[in-house]
Amino acid sequence: MVINKQYICTMKDLPPAFLTPAFQERIELPPEEKQGAIETFFTKVREELDIIPKSAVTVSMLAWIIIAKYCDALPLFRQEKILARYGDSITRTTMANWLIRLSLQLQSLINLMADHQRAGHIINADETRIQVLKELSRAIHSDKYMWVTLGGPPRQPAVLFHYDPSLGKEVPRHLFEGFSGYLQTDGYASYSAETVEKLEQLLPWAVKASQE
Repeated sequence: MVINKQYICTMKDLPPAFLTPAFQERIELPPEEKQGAIETFFTKVREELDIIPKSAVTVSMLAWIIIAKYCDALPLFRQEKILARYGDSITRTTMANWLIRLSLQLQSLINLMADHQRAGHIINADETRIQVLKELSRAIHSDKYMWVTLGGPPRQPAVLFHYDPSLGKEVPRHLFEGFSGYLQTDGYASYSAETVEKLEQLLPWAVKASQE
């Protein structure tokens, strides 16, 4: 067996300060090992998987964009300027499209995280206004909402962000479907008992603090 290792260089990789070498390994079998093709196979192993089909972006680059945006509060337009200083020309539109396509690839994982939340005894929930640009049939300055939930077994919390332009009762009814336990919110009407049946609602943090 012969293994050829080749360095991979891609324009859609991390900035130089964060760059880690990526290699591609190709396993080549000698003719005698190729006999019996059903039992023998060729594999190509890459350290960076092509998680988005027909895209040159790497997993490490996607991880950097996600962490910068959602953990470090660094909007895509600022990331665009940072990358430009390193000589790259990745636009915020391109990065936004990557994240949208990635969310489709990760939907199965998101579903498992929602099941993980429902396996616990308590879920904390809150909704907040956000601005969404170029959304069909909705004005730029109209209200849209991000519904955030925190829950799961003890010491194993999971956080999920669910976007919905509606603030109606159908959203929490969908989010907490199949959950039986305690729900702690800010007391907004959409979380009313008739909306989320079979859930024991706790006092909101602000209300509880004012009563102590």
